[in-house]
Amino acid sequence: MSEEQRHLHIAVLTQGSVRWELSNYLHHLVLDPEARKIRDFSVQYYEGNGMEGRPVSSNRNRIVRDRPEHSDLLMIDQDVIPSHRLFEVANQGLDVVVCPVPIWRPVDPGDCPVRINMNAAAPDKVMTLGAEEYDEILQGGTGAIYISDRVLSHPAMRAPFSFQMDEDGVNFRGEDYSFCDRARAAGFKVFSANAILCGHVHSINLLTVMRRFYELQERLGSGVTE
Repeated sequence: MSEEQRHLHIAVLTQGSVRWELSNYLHHLVLDPEARKIRDFSVQYYEGNGMEGRPVSSNRNRIVRDRPEHSDLLMIDQDVIPSHRLFEVANQGLDVVVCPVPIWRPVDPGDCPVRINMNAAAPDKVMTLGAEEYDEILQGGTGAIYISDRVLSHPAMRAPFSFQMDEDGVNFRGEDYSFCDRARAAGFKVFSANAILCGHVHSINLLTVMRRFYELQERLGSGVTE
């Protein structure tokens, strides 16, 4: 089945509340006759069925299982603000495409707790956000991710999303990076859509924001910029 013939299933993972930017994007996409000329697609919202309704591995696996037969998959989390070019990732003929999405990780070392949730394929590889290239990467987050049917239909990718636990039962790798690891182990490639940067609305402690802001002011005032 050719890339053009395969159905594209757009799945939105939600806890009952979806960003209006995402809802508005999908609304216009459904009504756009030009989009239908590019790919036949459907849109469906999935309410989380995991702990506290969070869209974790169980919900992602349910989407994979229940998607229309032989369909590629574009999964988007409810708190992601999509790029107006998001639909492009489904038309590149690639195995897996991750859209860069910023995440808030105050436990990470360094001055800035906000980073892009992906790992480059080489330690010295510099990915330029905004560039048109699709860079091959090791792992990426699932805030906005395209997965081809050939990946999801592979026998090694049954129930593809799962957390990795250590010998003490403590989670050390999320379902997103674990999925990418499994896909690469099965012979597929994972790419970053550098030009299709999506937003991410995340609740954070405003006191932390103030502290980071004042720290930045002090650094700039002292002439330290790195």
